[in-house]
Amino acid sequence: MKIRPLMAFALGVCLVACVTVNVYFTAASGEVGMSATGLITLRDPKLVHLQQRNKIKKIVVDENADHNRLYSEIAKANDHPEWKKDIRGIFAGRWVGNAPRGWRYESGGKCQTK
Repeated sequence: MKIRPLMAFALGVCLVACVTVNVYFTAASGEVGMSATGLITLRDPKLVHLQQRNKIKKIVVDENADHNRLYSEIAKANDHPEWKKDIRGIFAGRWVGNAPRGWRYESGGKCQTK
């Protein structure tokens, strides 16, 4: 699979998003993490104070919607919409690789800490 230069730009966008999401959460406490598909997950809502829970849920939903649109647009820009799943996998690996220390992520069905 040959991906056009848009992919490099998109990876940069996702790294910025990772830092943005990290501002809202304390990674070490484990309330958020990354799924095996490269999406942000609210791992344990009980760890989030009730007053902040809905705000954080909205941030996670909005961030994941952006990720899904990005994956689709990259696939379309490469004239291969069927690549969306592969592109998502590439991004999932990059998310984990570039996530800040202490972030939780899913790998092999188990939660791991970076």
